[in-house]
Amino acid sequence: MVRSEAAQAIYSSEVEEVHMDERIARLESDVGHIKTDIADIKVDIRELRGDMKAANESIAALKTDMSALRGEVGALRIEMKGDIAALRVEMTGDIAVLKGEMKGDVAALDGKLKGDFDALKIETKGEFAAVRSEMKAGFEDMKKTVRLWIMASQLLTLATVFGVLARALKWI
Repeated sequence: MVRSEAAQAIYSSEVEEVHMDERIARLESDVGHIKTDIADIKVDIRELRGDMKAANESIAALKTDMSALRGEVGALRIEMKGDIAALRVEMTGDIAVLKGEMKGDVAALDGKLKGDFDALKIETKGEFAAVRSEMKAGFEDMKKTVRLWIMASQLLTLATVFGVLARALKWI
């Protein structure tokens, strides 16, 4: 047993050495892969740093452009406020002028209408006076005619009464 134990110990140490050599070879291979991976990662990090630097520069340029744009927008805003104020003043003046013109036109139209109505009123009064005088003359003529008819009928009645009386008295 001692011998088999000793043989087994030698055998197991040889097996362990073979396993150990394989393990070391595998570890060295894995370390080689790890080194290449680390080198690739370093290259990627350098590229990312370059890209980030370019991005930071682009952001800084964009910030500068935005500041300039804000300044331009502010200047345009001030200019537009001035233009709007000037337009408001101009429109207010134009409206006031138009208002004055319209008042003048309305006053002229009002005066013309008053003149036309006054002329129509005078003309109507004249025509009504003429119609009234014609009617008055017509009534006077009618009165005269009626008086003549009344007098004629009275004379006729009187003549008839005298004729009847004359016949009754045997004058006729």
